[in-house]
Amino acid sequence: MGGLSLVGSDGQSHELGPETVIGRRDDCDIVLNGPKVSRRHAQIRSDADGILLVDLASVNGTLLNGIEVTSERLAAGDVVTIGGHELRLESS
Repeated sequence: MGGLSLVGSDGQSHELGPETVIGRRDDCDIVLNGPKVSRRHAQIRSDADGILLVDLASVNGTLLNGIEVTSERLAAGDVVTIGGHELRLESS
């Protein structure tokens, strides 16, 4: 995905692959703990038009820059919020 990663407020960096699943389950690419995080909460994927954030029908929703979204394009500097976890998209 061209050296993109999500960086949490704790400073932990998560490298993004072609399809990255975020959620509470151990088999997710990025595991986030907390009661407001669904087992498979959201996915970030690369396609011909760029980077897409998709909510996977989570109970508590996915926020992009403070606005709830179901599917939206991402750009460097955007902040994805999942169950209270803030993750900033950065290029490396």
